[in-house]
Amino acid sequence: MKYRLNFNNINTVAQLIDGDIQSVLENIFNLEYCGREILINIKELVIGFEENFYTGNIINDKEDISEIITLIDKYISEDDVICEIKKFKCKNCDKKFIYKQDINYMKSNSKVIKNFYEALRTCGNLLNKCNINVLLVPGMEKTALNDTLISEQLERHVYIPAENSCLILQPKELPKKDELYIYNVSKNINVAFNKINLWPGVLLWNKKEKVFIPLSEKKGKKELITLFDLINSNNGNISEIMKKYKESKDIYEESEDIHDKYYYILHLSDLHFGKENINEQKDSLITFIDEINKELEDDKIQTTIISGDLVDSPKSKYYEKFHNFDDELKGIVNKSPIKVYGNHDKYIKGNFILNFMYKIYNKFGENSNDCNKQVDNKILNFMCTKCNKIIKFLDPCNEYVDNIEIVENLKLIIIKFDSNAKYAGLFAEGRIGNYQLKKIEDELNKIKDKDKYLCVAVLHHHPVEIKTENKIQENFIEKVFNYIDKLQEKALILEDALEFIKWINKMNIKVVLHGHKHVYNFNNENAADIIGCGSSIGKVDITDRDDKNYLTFNLIKVNKNTNTPEVCLTYSKSVNDNGLHLIIRMMGEYKFKI
Repeated sequence: MKYRLNFNNINTVAQLIDGDIQSVLENIFNLEYCGREILINIKELVIGFEENFYTGNIINDKEDISEIITLIDKYISEDDVICEIKKFKCKNCDKKFIYKQDINYMKSNSKVIKNFYEALRTCGNLLNKCNINVLLVPGMEKTALNDTLISEQLERHVYIPAENSCLILQPKELPKKDELYIYNVSKNINVAFNKINLWPGVLLWNKKEKVFIPLSEKKGKKELITLFDLINSNNGNISEIMKKYKESKDIYEESEDIHDKYYYILHLSDLHFGKENINEQKDSLITFIDEINKELEDDKIQTTIISGDLVDSPKSKYYEKFHNFDDELKGIVNKSPIKVYGNHDKYIKGNFILNFMYKIYNKFGENSNDCNKQVDNKILNFMCTKCNKIIKFLDPCNEYVDNIEIVENLKLIIIKFDSNAKYAGLFAEGRIGNYQLKKIEDELNKIKDKDKYLCVAVLHHHPVEIKTENKIQENFIEKVFNYIDKLQEKALILEDALEFIKWINKMNIKVVLHGHKHVYNFNNENAADIIGCGSSIGKVDITDRDDKNYLTFNLIKVNKNTNTPEVCLTYSKSVNDNGLHLIIRMMGEYKFKI
């Protein structure tokens, strides 16, 4: 049976098939741009069940269908459900977002929501009777193959027998080119999103297995026909389908080596060990990373980069907590992370007080010509000496070690910048400085065949402005970080950002990773893709709302053959475990090829 739907709603329908009704309701209630559209799609899906779906012998009578249609006709209209949502939000001080605990409350107190939930659950149970689910995944460009994958006359190209116990999800349109945002991403659908650089393709899944199969533009239609022949003849056994598909050498030869062609860089930032409740969030982050890494199939995380603020203040006991985290992370990635250090790693409470003291000392201290304005700098010297001893013990990216690390087996150069200049500003501003740029440039120019390596620059402070105000209107996760304003931006800025960007462009750096501001960011307006992580461990200063604390990390997918980054996957998850969110962006030149 085949179901055509809008691309934005594929994830929600997949959750419905998998029986994750709570996530389906969260999507409908929170995604204002498509909540009503999802409702309409589900109504069309159920009401058109008999006419549009080939159910075969999986349903012996029509009771299941009639039950759902009765519930829809009796209880479900978009206005009724949305009216209940508005009433709930109004009663809870104009609450912006609804989570699983809210849904449980509404089910207990609203007959409309309770019946709506039951109708969705019955619908999910019906769809879940299929032996295998198929998602057709078109690429982003208009091509003959992509047109076939979204064609209303799919049956002209592939054979779909009426008795086949197979659910086919087919998008009505091509996905957007710039950015894909998936709220509460389904683990099954996530397999396809992880392979976005290999689109177009076909995703197969059932209760036990899941696999994404890319299609080539040259042989795509032939591959599609072969796949559906195997689906029709193997009763939903994905392992058997893949075995026979691989045996078709003339079909499979172009895609058989897609594994081992790629690896992932894990980007973490702003862990702030020492902050309250961080230990519990640390355990959640480790589990989160491990779960995603297992979903990556053969393309695993090969290296980890942390862009600063490992701790909340430079105290030995806080660094011990970070080292425990480091040991747990090595159990997933098999090597220690490459790290730079942030303002909180080097200065008490992130430089706010110490930079102020440096400013006073620089103006009125021992070097001042006015003896009457001299101040006692003993406290300042003591604090700086203690912090530097602690940070030196940890092998930081500063004057004690090299600024460049080479991962030879990956042909990867990681350039580590110290953006924590002593005289950068009164608050938490940063500065690179010409001396550091010149020093690193000289070191890079000494590397033989440097152009064969992927160069990734890492610093703590963000070198481009993060325009949170505009992003608030774009999607859900960005909305929850709306506590950041323009004043905070000025207090966090990299003071010599323009000089740094010019240097990055000149040196042909492809990727810049940063932290500092606890909002993820992606900027491709320069030669390099500039990527911010947010706070990987959910450290947010304003915690009047639990939903503002998100565990966030980036995965940079790199093609081993061309040594180029192709995709940035930003994963985010509430510390309250309110769903997994994913934002996908194409990187570098590759964003023009999908």
